[in-house]
Formats: sequence, C-alpha cells, structure tokens
Amino acid sequence: MPDSDTNAGNIGPATDRHNEPVIDPTENVKALNAAGFERQDKLREIEAKHVREILDMRSECAERVHTLEALLADEKFSAVRREQALTESHRLELKGDSEKAVTAAFAASKEAVSEQNKSATLSVDRAVAGMKELIINNAQVNQATTTALADKVEDLKASMAVIINTRIGAAEQQQESRQERTDVRGGAMSVQGYITLAVGIIAVIISAVAVIIGTR
Repeated sequence: MPDSDTNAGNIGPATDRHNEPVIDPTENVKALNAAGFERQDKLREIEAKHVREILDMRSECAERVHTLEALLADEKFSAVRREQALTESHRLELKGDSEKAVTAAFAASKEAVSEQNKSATLSVDRAVAGMKELIINNAQVNQATTTALADKVEDLKASMAVIINTRIGAAEQQQESRQERTDVRGGAMSVQGYITLAVGIIAVIISAVAVIIGTR
C-alpha cells in the first residue's frame, strides 16, 4: 500500500499537449530574476551616479554663480569707485579752472585798475601842468598888462605934468603981465582949477587901470 501510494503521488514530468516533456522554467526564472536584479542594481548605480553628477553640476553651477555674483559686485563697486574718482577729478579740475579763472580775472582787474590809476594820474598831472602853464601865462599876461598900464600911467602922469607945468607957466606969465593988484586972486584960482582938473584926470585913469586889472 505504501508503495502504491507513493507511486500514485509521483505524477511524472510535465508534458505539453503533444505529450512532449516541458522544460522546467525554474532555472530560467532564476536566471531572469538574477539578471533583472543585476540590471536594477546597475540602473540604481547609474541613477545614483547621475544624481551625484547632477548634484556636482548644481554645486559647481552654484559656485560659479556665487563667483560671478562676487565679480559682479566687485565690478559694481569698482564702477562706483571709478565714477567717484572721475567725479572727484572733474570737480578738482573745475575747481582748478575756477581758481585759475578767478586768479586771471583778479590779475586782469588789478592790471586794469593799475592802468586806470596810471591814466588818471597822467591826466591829473597833465591837468596840473596845464593849470600851472595857464596860471603862468595869465601871470605873464597880467604882468605884461600891468607893466604896460604902469608905463601908460607913467606916460600919462608925465604928459599931465608937462601940461600942468605948461599951463601953470602960462598962467604965471599972464599973471605977471597983468597988473599986480588986479585979478591976483582970480589967477590963483585959475591955477588951482588946473591942478584940480589934472588930479581928477589922473584919478580916472588909475580907476580905469584898476578895473582892467580886476577883470583879468
């Protein structure tokens, strides 16, 4: 019995519909599973490597970006510093030009004032010289006029003296020819009249000369 039970449990190799034995797929499945697992391991390694490469690339990109940002910041600061230096240089240049312009203007103004002072001094000197010359000329003219008038006055005095002496001599001769007792008083009065007339004429002449001198 036991043998029959044992033989009954042994079905035998599997066959297909043509009653051909079927190859046991266990070994193939194991090989396929092993190949699949190996492939998965390789894929995981490739993925991990790819992830690491991506991470490395990201890190490298981040580092480059940081470097570029630092360079850009330095360039901005450098540009700002250059702009400031250029502005300061331009300011100093303008300041120097302004100082030079002010100095030149002050020098020109000083020179102009000096020239004006020289011109004014020269004009004043010329005016003073002209006034001196005019005064000297007027003094010379006045002196000449006074001398001429004095000479004329002296000539008039001499002429009047001659006339008076002549008249007095004539009056004396007339008086002597007349009677001593007649018209003595009248003759004296005639002589006195001549003298008074001569003195009046001289006074008029002197007054005229004084008026002429005063008008000059």
